[in-house]
Amino acid sequence: MKRLLAILISGLFYIAGCGSSDTIKIGVIVPKSGPLATYGLENSDGIKTAVKKINDAGGIQGKKIELFIEDNQGTTTETINAYKKLVTANGVVAVIGPVTSGNSLAVKPLVAQYKTPLVSPTGTAVALTLGNEYMSRVCFIDPFQGKIGAVFAFNDLKKKKAVIMFDSSNDYSSGLADAFEKEFKALGGILLKRIGFKSDDKDFNAQLTEIKRMNPEIIYVPSYHPTAGPIMNQARKQGITAVLIGGDGWDSGKLKDLAGEGYEGNYFTSHFSGEDTDPFVQKFIKSFKAMSQQNPGSMASLGYDAALLLADSIDRTMKKLGASALDKSEFKEELKNQINSTKNFKGVTGNITLDENRNAVKSVVIIKNTPAGPKFYKKVTI
Repeated sequence: MKRLLAILISGLFYIAGCGSSDTIKIGVIVPKSGPLATYGLENSDGIKTAVKKINDAGGIQGKKIELFIEDNQGTTTETINAYKKLVTANGVVAVIGPVTSGNSLAVKPLVAQYKTPLVSPTGTAVALTLGNEYMSRVCFIDPFQGKIGAVFAFNDLKKKKAVIMFDSSNDYSSGLADAFEKEFKALGGILLKRIGFKSDDKDFNAQLTEIKRMNPEIIYVPSYHPTAGPIMNQARKQGITAVLIGGDGWDSGKLKDLAGEGYEGNYFTSHFSGEDTDPFVQKFIKSFKAMSQQNPGSMASLGYDAALLLADSIDRTMKKLGASALDKSEFKEELKNQINSTKNFKGVTGNITLDENRNAVKSVVIIKNTPAGPKFYKKVTI
């Protein structure tokens, strides 16, 4: 009798866990608290905007998407905990996130272990996707972004002498610094010095005093807005007139307030501009503003694209295996294959094709800091 009861209970669990999902469960890992919360909240709002669009249109083959959003607080420990929870407790078919490269790299071994695809909206470090077919991204990678920054400084701004001021404790910042240095030197530029700082630093006057003595024409600052803003502010207060250039880590609505009078006249490379007149982009902007009551930046647009690309891949997987395959073991394997075969997918950050390393091949946008805020300057494709 006990054996029969055990078999019946086991069978009930099997029925509940296989082929019975009414929704498609997708996990999201973002910093909703901590110093990078502005990135995470905007990114998750972009994801939610995409999911609302899909669900309002009937979902994917009649199944609505259900989001499970976890706050990693911007730390590697909470990122690891979040991924485990999403896969083992929530039973998601895929995960979008985390926002930063460092946290994405921290969860990379788990992605390989659990074989649950992860689509990074914003992780730009080269190593992120290498050697792990279950990891892909919709953003460009650091070497490309750093290269574009160097080309822009040398060819467009005609600046020949540069200093790199970077966060030596951060993979993202170091990767951009390396790429900028390599390309700037190759073009014939002179790198006067690389000067490091740490993510939790607040006072950069010592480094800036040294930089002022060197009199560079360009200061490349590939860091996130909590450090980039104060660096701009303190640089101008010291009378430094060099143009500052950064990466997509500058793309935050808080940068202008942090930078103060040092904001104007600087540039950064990014993924998206709200001044793009493409009707597809403008429709997204309208939908995002209805969702969050603010204008979208790169974090929002990349979250939106990651969710749409993942949904498209889920749709193709269901068409190949059948809608009933959603809970079967082979679903995630095929979903990984469909994600990785993405070609010319239309996103608001450009048409996305994933290369052999699952990196997005796409354009880079140059943004200029103006009195009215960040403005589109030009789009670069090489």
